[in-house]
Amino acid sequence: MLSLKQLCHLCLRSHISLLAAILGGILGMVLFYAFPDTGTQHVFIAIIIGVVSGLSATGVYEALKEKILPAKEAKVVHMVIDNPVKIDDDYGE
Repeated sequence: MLSLKQLCHLCLRSHISLLAAILGGILGMVLFYAFPDTGTQHVFIAIIIGVVSGLSATGVYEALKEKILPAKEAKVVHMVIDNPVKIDDDYGE
């Protein structure tokens, strides 16, 4: 049986792109109404900009984790994000 913490972790891990897009859209709408003189003239465009921003942040993270960082550093980044209490003992060698 999964605990609530484990269930939330699984949900966040498997749907991080969707959550980033939703959060970006919400923030785009909030910023549209908070600062009406800047940016776009339509709330729909502000939401789209927020969604794209959230998705691009997720994409940059994945690119850094998989393509740009060397394999050992990517392993450490992955370990720190997924299990912040664990330390890779052989990293300093």
